[in-house]
Amino acid sequence: MSRVSLVLVALLIVAGLAGSASELSGRLYSITYFGNDPLQIYEQLFTDVEYSLSGWTLGAHSMIVGSQFTHLTFDVEGSLGPLDAYSIAMFRPYLMGTASEDGTFAAWNSVATFSLGGVNLYAITLVSNYAYFDGSMEWAPGETGVGLRLGGWSTVGSVQAFVETRFNVQNYVYLPLPTTLFYWSLGFEVFVAAHRGVVEWGDSYGWPLWHMTTPSRYMMPQTTGCTLPWRGAEVFLAFPVACLDVALYAKLDSLMGFDRMEAFIGDVDLGLGWLDLGYALVGVMTNHKRVDVAFSLNVADTACVKPFFALEELGASTVDGISLKALTLEYEVGPGVLLKAGEKFTDTNWVNFVTWTEQYWNGWTTWGEIEPYDANLWLYAWDGDFLPSYEEYIAIEIDGDACCGGSLDAFVYAWFDTDQTGALMDWAETVVGIRAGIGSNTTLLLNVYLDEGGLRGFFVGAEFVW
Repeated sequence: MSRVSLVLVALLIVAGLAGSASELSGRLYSITYFGNDPLQIYEQLFTDVEYSLSGWTLGAHSMIVGSQFTHLTFDVEGSLGPLDAYSIAMFRPYLMGTASEDGTFAAWNSVATFSLGGVNLYAITLVSNYAYFDGSMEWAPGETGVGLRLGGWSTVGSVQAFVETRFNVQNYVYLPLPTTLFYWSLGFEVFVAAHRGVVEWGDSYGWPLWHMTTPSRYMMPQTTGCTLPWRGAEVFLAFPVACLDVALYAKLDSLMGFDRMEAFIGDVDLGLGWLDLGYALVGVMTNHKRVDVAFSLNVADTACVKPFFALEELGASTVDGISLKALTLEYEVGPGVLLKAGEKFTDTNWVNFVTWTEQYWNGWTTWGEIEPYDANLWLYAWDGDFLPSYEEYIAIEIDGDACCGGSLDAFVYAWFDTDQTGALMDWAETVVGIRAGIGSNTTLLLNVYLDEGGLRGFFVGAEFVW
Protein backbone atom coordinates (compact mmCIF):
# COMPACT_ATOMS: atom_id res chain seq x y z
CA MET A 1 0.00 0.00 0.00
CA SER A 2 1.37 3.44 -0.94
CA ARG A 3 2.13 6.22 1.50
CA VAL A 4 -0.90 8.20 0.33
CA SER A 5 -3.20 5.21 0.87
CA LEU A 6 -1.82 4.65 4.37
CA VAL A 7 -2.38 8.31 5.26
CA LEU A 8 -5.92 8.13 3.89
CA VAL A 9 -6.75 5.06 6.00
CA ALA A 10 -5.26 6.66 9.13
CA LEU A 11 -7.20 9.89 8.63
CA LEU A 12 -10.44 8.01 8.04
CA ILE A 13 -9.95 6.17 11.34
CA VAL A 14 -9.25 9.44 13.17
CA ALA A 15 -12.26 11.07 11.57
CA GLY A 16 -14.45 8.16 12.59
CA LEU A 17 -13.30 8.31 16.19
CA ALA A 18 -13.73 12.09 16.38
CA GLY A 19 -16.85 12.31 14.27
CA SER A 20 -19.08 12.39 17.31
CA ALA A 21 -17.84 15.87 18.18
CA SER A 22 -20.20 18.25 16.41
CA GLU A 23 -17.55 20.98 16.32
CA LEU A 24 -15.29 18.88 14.10
CA SER A 25 -15.75 18.91 10.34
CA GLY A 26 -13.56 17.98 7.45
CA ARG A 27 -13.04 16.67 3.96
CA LEU A 28 -10.76 13.95 2.63
CA TYR A 29 -10.29 13.67 -1.09
CA SER A 30 -8.11 10.99 -2.63
CA ILE A 31 -7.61 10.46 -6.36
CA THR A 32 -5.36 8.29 -8.49
CA TYR A 33 -4.70 9.38 -12.07
CA PHE A 34 -3.69 7.05 -14.88
CA GLY A 35 -2.39 8.89 -17.91
CA ASN A 36 -1.86 7.28 -21.30
CA ASP A 37 0.04 10.00 -23.17
CA PRO A 38 2.55 10.04 -21.68
CA LEU A 39 2.17 7.02 -19.40
CA GLN A 40 1.88 8.27 -15.83
CA ILE A 41 0.35 7.13 -12.58
CA TYR A 42 0.22 9.33 -9.51
CA GLU A 43 -1.87 9.77 -6.41
CA GLN A 44 -3.08 12.89 -4.69
CA LEU A 45 -4.54 13.25 -1.23
CA PHE A 46 -6.25 16.47 -0.14
CA THR A 47 -7.41 17.05 3.42
CA ASP A 48 -9.35 19.84 5.11
CA VAL A 49 -10.08 19.63 8.82
CA GLU A 50 -11.77 22.36 10.86
CA TYR A 51 -12.60 22.55 14.55
CA SER A 52 -14.89 25.25 15.98
CA LEU A 53 -14.82 26.30 19.61
CA SER A 54 -16.39 29.35 21.28
CA GLY A 55 -16.74 31.32 18.07
CA TRP A 56 -13.26 30.48 16.76
CA THR A 57 -12.45 28.07 13.96
CA LEU A 58 -9.13 26.25 13.69
CA GLY A 59 -8.21 24.68 10.38
CA ALA A 60 -5.57 22.39 8.92
CA HIS A 61 -5.16 21.76 5.19
CA SER A 62 -2.70 19.51 3.39
CA MET A 63 -1.86 18.00 0.02
CA ILE A 64 0.27 14.96 -0.79
CA VAL A 65 1.24 14.14 -4.38
CA GLY A 66 2.71 10.68 -4.76
CA SER A 67 5.36 10.43 -2.08
CA GLN A 68 5.84 14.19 -1.79
CA PHE A 69 4.22 16.22 1.00
CA THR A 70 3.75 19.42 -1.01
CA HIS A 71 1.42 21.71 0.98
CA LEU A 72 0.47 22.23 4.59
CA THR A 73 -1.36 25.15 6.20
CA PHE A 74 -2.86 26.01 9.55
CA ASP A 75 -5.34 28.83 10.01
CA VAL A 76 -7.54 30.38 12.68
CA GLU A 77 -10.51 32.71 12.36
CA GLY A 78 -12.82 34.30 14.89
CA SER A 79 -14.09 37.40 16.66
CA LEU A 80 -13.53 39.06 20.00
CA GLY A 81 -16.08 41.81 20.47
CA PRO A 82 -15.58 44.37 17.68
CA LEU A 83 -12.32 42.67 16.62
CA ASP A 84 -12.35 40.11 13.76
CA ALA A 85 -9.15 38.20 13.03
CA TYR A 86 -7.85 35.69 10.55
CA SER A 87 -4.35 34.19 10.42
CA ILE A 88 -2.86 31.56 8.15
CA ALA A 89 0.58 29.94 8.22
CA MET A 90 1.77 28.13 5.09
CA PHE A 91 4.40 25.42 4.85
CA ARG A 92 5.92 23.78 1.81
CA PRO A 93 7.56 20.54 3.01
CA TYR A 94 8.57 19.83 -0.57
CA LEU A 95 9.40 22.99 -2.49
CA MET A 96 10.11 22.45 -6.16
CA GLY A 97 12.09 24.79 -8.37
CA THR A 98 14.42 26.09 -5.68
CA ALA A 99 18.01 25.49 -4.66
CA SER A 100 16.71 23.50 -1.71
CA GLU A 101 13.81 21.13 -2.36
CA ASP A 102 12.97 20.63 1.29
CA GLY A 103 11.31 23.97 2.02
CA THR A 104 9.37 24.22 5.25
CA PHE A 105 7.91 27.53 6.46
CA ALA A 106 6.73 29.61 3.49
CA ALA A 107 4.51 32.48 4.63
CA TRP A 108 2.39 33.77 7.48
CA ASN A 109 -0.34 36.32 6.80
CA SER A 110 -2.78 37.80 9.31
CA VAL A 111 -5.75 40.13 8.94
CA ALA A 112 -7.46 42.00 11.77
CA THR A 113 -10.39 44.39 11.47
CA PHE A 114 -11.81 46.61 14.21
CA SER A 115 -15.26 48.20 13.91
CA LEU A 116 -16.52 50.87 16.26
CA GLY A 117 -18.98 53.69 15.79
CA GLY A 118 -19.19 53.32 12.02
CA VAL A 119 -15.39 53.37 11.56
CA ASN A 120 -13.68 50.21 10.28
CA LEU A 121 -9.94 49.87 10.75
CA TYR A 122 -7.75 47.04 9.52
CA ALA A 123 -4.20 45.74 9.67
CA ILE A 124 -2.69 43.11 7.38
CA THR A 125 0.66 41.66 8.44
CA LEU A 126 2.79 39.71 5.98
CA VAL A 127 5.74 37.42 6.62
CA SER A 128 7.46 35.48 3.84
CA ASN A 129 10.33 33.06 4.00
CA TYR A 130 10.92 32.42 0.33
CA ALA A 131 9.02 34.68 -2.07
CA TYR A 132 9.12 38.46 -2.58
CA PHE A 133 7.88 40.88 -5.15
CA ASP A 134 10.13 43.76 -6.14
CA GLY A 135 8.93 44.28 -9.69
CA SER A 136 9.56 40.65 -10.64
CA MET A 137 8.93 37.46 -8.73
CA GLU A 138 12.02 36.38 -6.80
CA TRP A 139 12.23 33.04 -5.02
CA ALA A 140 14.61 33.25 -2.10
CA PRO A 141 14.14 30.37 0.35
CA GLY A 142 15.48 31.06 3.82
CA GLU A 143 15.42 34.85 3.52
CA THR A 144 12.65 36.33 5.64
CA GLY A 145 10.80 39.51 4.78
CA VAL A 146 7.90 41.36 6.42
CA GLY A 147 5.19 43.72 5.19
CA LEU A 148 2.31 45.72 6.63
CA ARG A 149 -0.88 47.28 5.25
CA LEU A 150 -2.88 49.65 7.47
CA GLY A 151 -6.14 51.32 6.55
CA GLY A 152 -9.80 51.85 7.16
CA TRP A 153 -13.11 52.98 5.76
CA SER A 154 -16.18 54.80 6.97
CA THR A 155 -19.40 56.43 5.80
CA VAL A 156 -20.42 59.89 6.92
CA GLY A 157 -23.78 60.90 5.52
CA SER A 158 -23.55 60.17 1.79
CA VAL A 159 -19.75 60.25 1.67
CA GLN A 160 -17.71 57.05 1.76
CA ALA A 161 -13.99 57.26 2.53
CA PHE A 162 -11.26 54.62 2.17
CA VAL A 163 -7.64 55.12 3.26
CA GLU A 164 -4.65 52.79 3.14
CA THR A 165 -0.92 53.07 3.76
CA ARG A 166 1.67 50.34 3.01
CA PHE A 167 5.04 49.36 4.43
CA ASN A 168 7.31 47.14 2.34
CA VAL A 169 4.29 46.24 0.20
CA GLN A 170 3.68 47.83 -3.16
CA ASN A 171 0.65 48.46 -5.36
CA TYR A 172 1.68 48.69 -8.98
CA VAL A 173 0.02 50.91 -11.54
CA TYR A 174 -1.03 47.96 -13.70
CA LEU A 175 -3.39 46.78 -10.98
CA PRO A 176 -6.67 47.18 -12.92
CA LEU A 177 -8.12 49.60 -10.39
CA PRO A 178 -6.83 51.15 -7.15
CA THR A 179 -6.92 48.93 -4.08
CA THR A 180 -9.17 51.32 -2.17
CA LEU A 181 -11.57 51.41 -5.13
CA PHE A 182 -11.73 47.62 -5.05
CA TYR A 183 -12.57 47.75 -1.36
CA TRP A 184 -15.45 50.07 -2.18
CA SER A 185 -16.80 48.26 -5.25
CA LEU A 186 -16.23 44.59 -4.33
CA GLY A 187 -15.81 44.67 -0.56
CA PHE A 188 -12.81 44.45 1.72
CA GLU A 189 -13.48 40.79 2.52
CA VAL A 190 -13.45 39.80 -1.16
CA PHE A 191 -10.11 41.48 -1.78
CA VAL A 192 -8.47 40.03 1.29
CA ALA A 193 -9.88 36.52 0.81
CA ALA A 194 -8.27 36.38 -2.61
CA HIS A 195 -4.90 37.63 -1.41
CA ARG A 196 -4.26 36.45 2.10
CA GLY A 197 -3.29 32.97 0.91
CA VAL A 198 -6.43 31.23 2.13
CA VAL A 199 -7.03 27.74 0.83
CA GLU A 200 -9.48 27.83 -2.07
CA TRP A 201 -10.97 24.86 -3.88
CA GLY A 202 -11.53 25.03 -7.60
CA ASP A 203 -13.21 22.27 -9.51
CA SER A 204 -12.13 20.75 -12.83
CA TYR A 205 -14.73 18.02 -13.43
CA GLY A 206 -14.58 17.27 -9.73
CA TRP A 207 -10.80 17.28 -9.64
CA PRO A 208 -9.87 19.65 -6.79
CA LEU A 209 -7.62 22.46 -7.92
CA TRP A 210 -5.37 23.47 -5.04
CA HIS A 211 -4.92 27.22 -4.72
CA MET A 212 -2.91 27.27 -1.53
CA THR A 213 0.39 28.17 -3.12
CA THR A 214 1.75 31.52 -2.02
CA PRO A 215 -0.19 34.76 -1.62
CA SER A 216 -0.27 37.04 -4.63
CA ARG A 217 2.27 39.83 -5.05
CA TYR A 218 -0.12 42.28 -3.37
CA MET A 219 0.09 40.22 -0.19
CA MET A 220 3.82 39.62 -0.37
CA PRO A 221 6.71 41.65 1.12
CA GLN A 222 8.64 43.64 -1.44
CA THR A 223 12.12 42.97 -0.07
CA THR A 224 13.82 40.73 2.46
CA GLY A 225 14.79 41.90 5.92
CA CYS A 226 12.91 42.85 9.07
CA THR A 227 12.49 46.54 8.32
CA LEU A 228 9.25 48.19 7.20
CA PRO A 229 10.05 51.04 4.79
CA TRP A 230 7.05 53.14 3.83
CA ARG A 231 5.98 52.44 0.22
CA GLY A 232 2.88 54.52 -0.36
CA ALA A 233 -0.66 55.50 0.54
CA GLU A 234 -4.09 55.86 -1.10
CA VAL A 235 -7.15 57.96 -0.35
CA PHE A 236 -10.51 57.29 -2.02
CA LEU A 237 -13.75 59.29 -1.60
CA ALA A 238 -17.13 58.42 -3.13
CA PHE A 239 -20.17 60.69 -2.97
CA PRO A 240 -23.20 61.70 -5.06
CA VAL A 241 -23.47 65.05 -6.81
CA ALA A 242 -26.89 65.84 -8.30
CA CYS A 243 -27.68 62.80 -10.49
CA LEU A 244 -24.07 61.57 -10.66
CA ASP A 245 -21.93 59.22 -8.60
CA VAL A 246 -18.54 60.87 -8.13
CA ALA A 247 -15.30 59.45 -6.79
CA LEU A 248 -11.91 61.01 -6.12
CA TYR A 249 -8.72 59.00 -5.79
CA ALA A 250 -5.20 60.08 -4.84
CA LYS A 251 -2.01 58.07 -4.48
CA LEU A 252 1.30 58.88 -2.81
CA ASP A 253 4.46 56.91 -3.56
CA SER A 254 7.66 56.59 -1.53
CA LEU A 255 9.84 57.32 -4.57
CA MET A 256 7.84 59.96 -6.44
CA GLY A 257 5.88 61.56 -3.62
CA PHE A 258 2.62 62.59 -5.31
CA ASP A 259 1.88 59.88 -7.86
CA ARG A 260 -1.59 60.58 -9.22
CA MET A 261 -5.03 62.01 -8.65
CA GLU A 262 -8.08 60.75 -10.53
CA ALA A 263 -11.72 61.77 -10.66
CA PHE A 264 -14.52 59.40 -11.69
CA ILE A 265 -18.16 59.81 -12.54
CA GLY A 266 -20.23 56.69 -13.03
CA ASP A 267 -23.61 55.09 -13.62
CA VAL A 268 -24.77 57.82 -15.97
CA ASP A 269 -28.09 57.13 -17.72
CA LEU A 270 -27.73 58.27 -21.34
CA GLY A 271 -31.46 57.92 -22.01
CA LEU A 272 -30.90 55.09 -24.49
CA GLY A 273 -32.15 52.24 -22.34
CA TRP A 274 -29.63 49.72 -23.68
CA LEU A 275 -26.51 51.82 -23.08
CA ASP A 276 -25.15 53.59 -19.98
CA LEU A 277 -21.98 55.49 -19.30
CA GLY A 278 -20.20 53.01 -17.02
CA TYR A 279 -17.67 55.59 -15.95
CA ALA A 280 -15.65 58.55 -17.15
CA LEU A 281 -12.22 59.15 -15.67
CA VAL A 282 -9.87 62.12 -15.69
CA GLY A 283 -6.49 61.44 -14.16
CA VAL A 284 -3.51 63.68 -13.49
CA MET A 285 -0.14 61.95 -13.04
CA THR A 286 3.31 63.39 -12.48
CA ASN A 287 4.17 63.26 -16.20
CA HIS A 288 0.90 62.99 -18.14
CA LYS A 289 -2.90 63.28 -18.09
CA ARG A 290 -5.30 60.38 -18.63
CA VAL A 291 -8.87 60.46 -19.92
CA ASP A 292 -10.95 57.26 -20.14
CA VAL A 293 -14.58 56.66 -20.99
CA ALA A 294 -16.24 53.26 -20.61
CA PHE A 295 -19.75 52.31 -21.61
CA SER A 296 -21.99 49.69 -20.04
CA LEU A 297 -24.32 47.55 -22.16
CA ASN A 298 -27.69 46.61 -20.65
CA VAL A 299 -28.91 43.17 -21.77
CA ALA A 300 -32.22 41.65 -20.68
CA ASP A 301 -32.29 38.23 -19.02
CA THR A 302 -33.40 35.26 -21.12
CA ALA A 303 -35.05 31.97 -20.22
CA CYS A 304 -32.58 29.26 -21.27
CA VAL A 305 -30.28 30.92 -23.85
CA LYS A 306 -27.79 33.44 -22.50
CA PRO A 307 -26.03 35.79 -24.95
CA PHE A 308 -22.73 37.51 -24.23
CA PHE A 309 -22.45 40.86 -26.00
CA ALA A 310 -19.61 43.36 -26.07
CA LEU A 311 -19.25 46.90 -27.30
CA GLU A 312 -16.78 47.49 -30.12
CA GLU A 313 -15.09 50.78 -29.29
CA LEU A 314 -13.00 52.74 -31.79
CA GLY A 315 -11.76 55.36 -29.39
CA ALA A 316 -12.14 56.78 -25.93
CA SER A 317 -15.72 57.89 -26.59
CA THR A 318 -16.66 56.19 -29.87
CA VAL A 319 -18.69 52.99 -30.12
CA ASP A 320 -18.46 51.17 -33.45
CA GLY A 321 -21.13 48.58 -32.73
CA ILE A 322 -22.19 45.58 -30.70
CA SER A 323 -20.84 42.09 -31.28
CA LEU A 324 -22.07 38.72 -30.04
CA LYS A 325 -19.16 36.95 -28.31
CA ALA A 326 -20.78 33.77 -27.03
CA LEU A 327 -24.03 31.88 -26.46
CA THR A 328 -24.85 29.33 -23.79
CA LEU A 329 -27.87 27.07 -23.41
CA GLU A 330 -29.27 25.26 -20.37
CA TYR A 331 -32.48 23.28 -20.65
CA GLU A 332 -33.96 20.67 -18.33
CA VAL A 333 -35.19 17.97 -20.72
CA GLY A 334 -36.58 15.86 -17.88
CA PRO A 335 -36.43 15.39 -14.12
CA GLY A 336 -32.76 15.40 -13.16
CA VAL A 337 -31.54 15.65 -16.77
CA LEU A 338 -29.93 18.92 -17.87
CA LEU A 339 -28.86 19.66 -21.45
CA LYS A 340 -26.12 22.25 -21.86
CA ALA A 341 -24.42 23.70 -24.93
CA GLY A 342 -22.26 26.66 -25.82
CA GLU A 343 -20.73 28.50 -28.75
CA LYS A 344 -17.90 31.03 -28.51
CA PHE A 345 -17.30 33.32 -31.48
CA THR A 346 -13.91 34.72 -30.50
CA ASP A 347 -10.50 33.31 -29.59
CA THR A 348 -9.56 36.31 -27.47
CA ASN A 349 -10.80 37.79 -24.22
CA TRP A 350 -13.30 40.60 -24.38
CA VAL A 351 -14.08 43.44 -22.05
CA ASN A 352 -17.39 44.79 -20.83
CA PHE A 353 -17.29 47.83 -18.57
CA VAL A 354 -19.81 47.56 -15.78
CA THR A 355 -19.86 50.44 -13.31
CA TRP A 356 -16.33 50.75 -11.90
CA THR A 357 -14.97 47.28 -12.53
CA GLU A 358 -13.52 46.19 -15.84
CA GLN A 359 -14.90 42.70 -16.48
CA TYR A 360 -12.69 40.49 -18.57
CA TRP A 361 -14.46 37.45 -20.00
CA ASN A 362 -11.94 34.69 -20.44
CA GLY A 363 -13.69 31.71 -22.06
CA TRP A 364 -15.01 28.35 -20.98
CA THR A 365 -14.62 26.72 -17.62
CA THR A 366 -14.63 22.94 -17.61
CA TRP A 367 -18.31 23.05 -16.63
CA GLY A 368 -19.28 25.06 -19.72
CA GLU A 369 -19.60 28.44 -18.04
CA ILE A 370 -18.26 31.82 -19.13
CA GLU A 371 -17.49 33.82 -16.05
CA PRO A 372 -16.29 37.41 -15.76
CA TYR A 373 -13.15 38.76 -14.20
CA ASP A 374 -14.74 39.65 -10.89
CA ALA A 375 -16.17 36.12 -10.50
CA ASN A 376 -12.67 34.71 -11.01
CA LEU A 377 -11.00 37.37 -8.90
CA TRP A 378 -7.23 37.13 -8.86
CA LEU A 379 -5.12 34.11 -9.53
CA TYR A 380 -6.07 31.84 -6.65
CA ALA A 381 -9.81 32.38 -6.37
CA TRP A 382 -11.21 31.11 -9.63
CA ASP A 383 -13.56 28.19 -10.08
CA GLY A 384 -12.88 25.87 -12.98
CA ASP A 385 -10.11 25.08 -15.41
CA PHE A 386 -10.32 27.39 -18.40
CA LEU A 387 -10.41 25.84 -21.88
CA PRO A 388 -9.68 28.84 -24.09
CA SER A 389 -8.93 26.90 -27.29
CA TYR A 390 -12.35 25.25 -27.62
CA GLU A 391 -15.17 27.09 -29.37
CA GLU A 392 -18.11 24.71 -28.91
CA TYR A 393 -19.45 22.11 -26.52
CA ILE A 394 -22.52 20.04 -25.79
CA ALA A 395 -23.13 18.28 -22.50
CA ILE A 396 -25.63 16.26 -20.50
CA GLU A 397 -25.71 16.24 -16.71
CA ILE A 398 -27.78 13.68 -14.80
CA ASP A 399 -28.72 14.04 -11.15
CA GLY A 400 -30.37 11.12 -9.36
CA ASP A 401 -30.36 9.02 -6.22
CA ALA A 402 -28.07 6.19 -5.24
CA CYS A 403 -28.28 3.68 -2.44
CA CYS A 404 -27.69 4.27 1.25
CA GLY A 405 -28.81 7.89 1.22
CA GLY A 406 -26.29 9.06 -1.37
CA SER A 407 -26.70 10.64 -4.79
CA LEU A 408 -25.78 9.42 -8.26
CA ASP A 409 -24.53 12.07 -10.66
CA ALA A 410 -23.16 11.59 -14.15
CA PHE A 411 -22.08 13.86 -16.98
CA VAL A 412 -20.78 13.80 -20.54
CA TYR A 413 -19.02 16.84 -22.03
CA ALA A 414 -18.02 16.89 -25.71
CA TRP A 415 -15.76 19.76 -26.78
CA PHE A 416 -15.12 20.96 -30.34
CA ASP A 417 -12.25 23.00 -31.79
CA THR A 418 -13.22 24.68 -35.06
CA ASP A 419 -9.62 25.69 -35.78
CA GLN A 420 -8.43 22.12 -36.25
CA THR A 421 -8.73 20.11 -39.44
CA GLY A 422 -9.43 16.44 -40.11
CA ALA A 423 -11.52 15.63 -37.04
CA LEU A 424 -15.14 14.61 -37.44
CA MET A 425 -17.34 17.65 -36.79
CA ASP A 426 -14.23 19.36 -35.29
CA TRP A 427 -14.46 17.10 -32.22
CA ALA A 428 -11.53 17.62 -29.82
CA GLU A 429 -12.26 15.99 -26.46
CA THR A 430 -14.91 14.13 -24.48
CA VAL A 431 -15.02 13.82 -20.70
CA VAL A 432 -17.29 11.29 -18.99
CA GLY A 433 -17.77 11.28 -15.22
CA ILE A 434 -19.72 9.43 -12.55
CA ARG A 435 -20.22 10.40 -8.90
CA ALA A 436 -21.77 7.61 -6.81
CA GLY A 437 -22.66 8.22 -3.18
CA ILE A 438 -22.36 5.09 -1.08
CA GLY A 439 -23.61 6.86 2.02
CA SER A 440 -24.54 10.28 3.30
CA ASN A 441 -20.88 11.32 3.54
CA THR A 442 -18.90 9.13 1.13
CA THR A 443 -18.70 9.50 -2.65
CA LEU A 444 -16.81 7.48 -5.26
CA LEU A 445 -15.62 9.24 -8.40
CA LEU A 446 -14.56 8.24 -11.91
CA ASN A 447 -13.51 10.47 -14.81
CA VAL A 448 -12.55 9.25 -18.29
CA TYR A 449 -10.82 11.55 -20.83
CA LEU A 450 -10.93 10.80 -24.58
CA ASP A 451 -9.40 12.73 -27.46
CA GLU A 452 -8.44 12.09 -31.09
CA GLY A 453 -5.74 9.65 -29.94
CA GLY A 454 -8.21 7.53 -27.98
CA LEU A 455 -8.08 7.11 -24.22
CA ARG A 456 -5.94 9.94 -22.85
CA GLY A 457 -6.34 9.00 -19.21
CA PHE A 458 -8.73 8.52 -16.33
CA PHE A 459 -8.85 8.99 -12.58
CA VAL A 460 -10.61 7.19 -9.78
CA GLY A 461 -11.14 8.74 -6.40
CA ALA A 462 -13.11 8.95 -3.22
CA GLU A 463 -14.40 11.86 -1.12
CA PHE A 464 -15.32 11.61 2.55
CA VAL A 465 -16.90 14.49 4.47
CA TRP A 466 -18.07 14.73 8.04
